[in-house]
Amino acid sequence: MGSVFGKKVVPIPMQFLIRKLESCQLPDEHEKVLQVLEEIDIQLASDPKTIEIKMKQLKDLDGIRIIIKLVKKIVSDKSAVIILLQMLDSIKGDVPLMMDFIQYGGLDVLTKAGELYAKDNYLSVMIPRLSRVILAAGASSSIKEIEEEAIGLKLCKCCQETIAKSKMKIGSVGLLQVPKSSDRINRVLRFMENYLPRVDVQIAGLEAVINFARNADSASSTLSETNVIDVVTDCIKHHSQQVSIVWRGCMALGILARYHSEIAVDITLTNIHEHMMDHFDKLSKHPLAQQQIIWLLAALTVWPRSYKLIHKSRKSLDFIKRIINKADGKDRNPTIKSPSKQEIVVILDDDVPGNTVSDCTYLLLHVYIIYG
Repeated sequence: MGSVFGKKVVPIPMQFLIRKLESCQLPDEHEKVLQVLEEIDIQLASDPKTIEIKMKQLKDLDGIRIIIKLVKKIVSDKSAVIILLQMLDSIKGDVPLMMDFIQYGGLDVLTKAGELYAKDNYLSVMIPRLSRVILAAGASSSIKEIEEEAIGLKLCKCCQETIAKSKMKIGSVGLLQVPKSSDRINRVLRFMENYLPRVDVQIAGLEAVINFARNADSASSTLSETNVIDVVTDCIKHHSQQVSIVWRGCMALGILARYHSEIAVDITLTNIHEHMMDHFDKLSKHPLAQQQIIWLLAALTVWPRSYKLIHKSRKSLDFIKRIINKADGKDRNPTIKSPSKQEIVVILDDDVPGNTVSDCTYLLLHVYIIYG
């Protein structure tokens, strides 16, 4: 696709290629997409002296996002997948481009391609190999980017705008744009999903989620635009014996549950509380983790709907009774009276008049005090 001037081939500018790619409409312009992708691949692989310039242009033009968006739609075309892999092989040493690839769902495309071409001799080898290379290159950078987003998630929108204005040059003209909290946390969640086995990435991500949860300007209004609950529960379930993850994850969910009944119900429906009940005793040497598990359960019982869901489970009720019985007689504060077995029955039995959700919550917090 290069244009000829005399005997010299003049490469088509990267900006023109990306804009042309962005304007393509699928499925009508399927062949044109392949042609443009192939030209980009050729430019990235042809001249080692210019590849850094080409990669910078690709980054500045948001090229990776556009490429992934289109390849995702034609991943069933083997030619498109091969061209994508060749491009990745050329740019795999550029961390910013690899971070874009991860951030915009490139690994999802590779996963899908891996499933489609599992029996292909070439693709079945190349796809896993490049996936491992990309993940290895992006792990440490992911933590840095998560930590940067975590700082922004501590602040309300007004504070973020004030800081952004202070960094603008005097006399500069342009629209001040501050990322939405949902955009920030979604970026964090994407890294957490892609690096689920990495404890260090999960801890950094959960710290950012806690900042998001504590920021009422963020969580109360934008939680529906994220998949925070699903990602955090998956993280906890995958690392149920990692104390540093358990207490952070349960804390984040507990804070979120306090905002609204619907949020508490969504968390309850994941059954994360029962999952942690199964691992509670295994964390006996780590009271901080056990405390957060109990606090999460207490937060879920604040709301009538989630309380009723929990109350339907014999497993949950037996857990609460067992914890109270274990705590009985171990009161560290002599001014706090341990609950009697009759009080336990009254609070746990729906048929007893006067039984309220707040009673159950108070009892759980009481257990936390004497048990923690």
